[in-house]
Amino acid sequence: MRFRPIINEAVETLVTAHRHTLANLLHSTGEVCHILLPDSFSENFYRFKRVYKAFGLKGDVLYAVKVNRSNVYLEQCGKHGIGVDVSSIRELRDALCHGIRGNKIFVSGPIKSRSLIELAIRSESTISVDSLDELEKISTVIATQVEGKKLKVLLRVIGLEGNLSRFGMSLDHINKALTFIEDNEGIQLAGFHAHSFSHNLAERIKTTHRQIDMMDMARQRGHDAHILNIGGNYPVSYISKSTWDEFTALDEGAVSELCYESRTPPDGHPNSPTFGHLKLPHLN
Repeated sequence: MRFRPIINEAVETLVTAHRHTLANLLHSTGEVCHILLPDSFSENFYRFKRVYKAFGLKGDVLYAVKVNRSNVYLEQCGKHGIGVDVSSIRELRDALCHGIRGNKIFVSGPIKSRSLIELAIRSESTISVDSLDELEKISTVIATQVEGKKLKVLLRVIGLEGNLSRFGMSLDHINKALTFIEDNEGIQLAGFHAHSFSHNLAERIKTTHRQIDMMDMARQRGHDAHILNIGGNYPVSYISKSTWDEFTALDEGAVSELCYESRTPPDGHPNSPTFGHLKLPHLN
């Protein structure tokens, strides 16, 4: 049994019309080649935006910069007005250097350095706050910045996994964070952010409802909470549903025999790197 991946038209053209070129490239470098398709990246962004439009929602889509160190995707973000999620001072600098404005940049990560916070303030980016200690640290940094400068923050909420996540605060800490913000003019609450490890749709919906309840609570206390970040970690289908159903129907013994089959690509180079594909032995 062979698994054929789901691929879009651009990838199909690349691996068929340019198959020999790819094989020669692999042979000449002797290394694994990572090929990036910036146009496909941008198309995925617009597909997300079309979902918003179909349901009458206003929202943005953020690219998590940490998933790829190449700046080619940051170039697409700057070109198409795509927002980004950064988790380090380097990522924030790279985003700004590629023309992405601060109002499109959201700073996350469980531990934020002082230099990262300072640059976020100067660039008018938004920070997701994970703890009361972090909120106090931000307040200390703001006190050393230009007077009158405010920093927008999102309060990150612990998902239904609870202590399994190192990101976010409990409801009790959220209440304390709101009080802290009310007592510090340099910090402005923009909304709430959730971090979830779960791919379970029902659990993610419950977490989002929890965010909405907190946003209502914050508004009742006078905060201009208007951003609801539902987090990332979306599952991707690499093979068709019918192929997956066929695979999951196999017994445990058959699955344990899953192996890589290697073969030489038809490029005329016997020493070319092998192309691996998953294969299940035929069952009697």
